Amino acid sequence: MHHERLPLLAAQRARLLSATQLVGIVLLALALVPGGAHLFELPNKLAMTPRDYVIAQASYRGWALFGIVVVGAIALSGLHAYLVRTNRAAFRWSVIAVACLVAAQLIFWSFTYPVNVLTDNWTSMPPDVEAARRQWEFSHAAASVFNFGALVAMVLSVQASRPCIGAGILEAIGRDIEARLARERALSLADL
Repeated sequence: MHHERLPLLAAQRARLLSATQLVGIVLLALALVPGGAHLFELPNKLAMTPRDYVIAQASYRGWALFGIVVVGAIALSGLHAYLVRTNRAAFRWSVIAVACLVAAQLIFWSFTYPVNVLTDNWTSMPPDVEAARRQWEFSHAAASVFNFGALVAMVLSVQASRPCIGAGILEAIGRDIEARLARERALSLADL
């Protein structure tokens, strides 16, 4: 009985791994959206007058909900690392993805968030608006680079976890497993 459960457990693990990979990559891509927007608009926003800049900042209200995506991306990247822990290359890339996500969060909480507090989420003008907006913009840009690194690392991890195996090899492995299970069942019955 124990041996009959092994293919079932392997199939369940493979489905969990596939789902983790798909949802993890989707969450990483979504986590890149706000940072990418900040990165690409940076030159235009830094050229704005302080008054126009504060007005433009109002467009970010509600973006804090992306935090849910980031938490999910970190969790699934960590789960992926656990699931591929026996595959050295896949594990290494997954750990790099997690490290990049954590680095992006460290940047956000150390540099971006304090400016959000100082400006009450850009509803008030700070004493040194130029320094505040440079810190805010460049910290978002730096975090987006780490988020992009996390996405690339996860894609590389997924690639490393899915070796190219021809259909003929898979069929041969399946026949071998069936033959071994049949032999073990026969031996178990002979022992009775």
